[in-house]
Amino acid sequence: MNRRIISLIVAFLMGFFTVNGYAEEKTKILRIGVQPTTKPIVILERYQPVVDYLKEATGLNMELAISGSYEDFAFLQKSGGLDFVIQDSFSAYLMSRHISLVPIANVISPAGKLYDTGYFVVRADSDINDLNDLKGKKIIFGAKADAAKFLAPYIHLKQSGIDARKDLSYEFGGMCPDNAMAVFLKEFDAGLVCGLYMAQKNKKFNFQTDLRILAITGDWAPYWIVSALSDIDEATTNKVKQALLELNKNNPKTNQVLSICGWKGFAEYSGEINKIGELVKRYAVPN
Repeated sequence: MNRRIISLIVAFLMGFFTVNGYAEEKTKILRIGVQPTTKPIVILERYQPVVDYLKEATGLNMELAISGSYEDFAFLQKSGGLDFVIQDSFSAYLMSRHISLVPIANVISPAGKLYDTGYFVVRADSDINDLNDLKGKKIIFGAKADAAKFLAPYIHLKQSGIDARKDLSYEFGGMCPDNAMAVFLKEFDAGLVCGLYMAQKNKKFNFQTDLRILAITGDWAPYWIVSALSDIDEATTNKVKQALLELNKNNPKTNQVLSICGWKGFAEYSGEINKIGELVKRYAVPN
């Protein structure tokens, strides 16, 4: 076999593997999960536009992975079922103790902040008028991995001289509408909801005649964080990070992409998981 034929065969094989390698890269599906805080159909409606934007901006084949519960969401992370994840900062802190997360951006909240606040709510006709009145009462927090509905209010109570473990009877709840309903039905004397819930116009309850706000936490709890799983290559991670950071007030696409979920954009990650760790240690937050 002469050199010309050998060269042609080598060139063909190189072209074959190059083309197929490129095709494999293009067809590889990267799964992005968002922490569930509502029904799966609402999750799809809120966050699919973000995934569609990322696909267009990065050229990567990405899909939204929807979880029906926080337990399923946590399992997906621990089992390697996700490539990128957007979750509550306290959830990210807890998860980082089990798997290696690479935080790449902070989510800017619907209030335009990098922090989230929790709202203590009671029935409108309740005789609970300040936090001290909660002593001996029954309260429902959010999920244990929730910054706005557990971490921030736990700290807020401690700063007000109330130790939830000693002075209250409490349980961990879940989604804001469920917590609000539990308070309205008198299953609990008070409950926690988040800023996103309070910002929604179509809340089930009137916050003058049905429920009322007892207190609002301080800005101790960083808002949500976007992370890559540690085995995602740096080039892919940087593509996603850059695309997210371009969703800001100067990008005309931002409002269109984020209009349903209510986020205001993304910012550079600045050590929020470490900040959570400091808060947990300082205030002895159960975790």
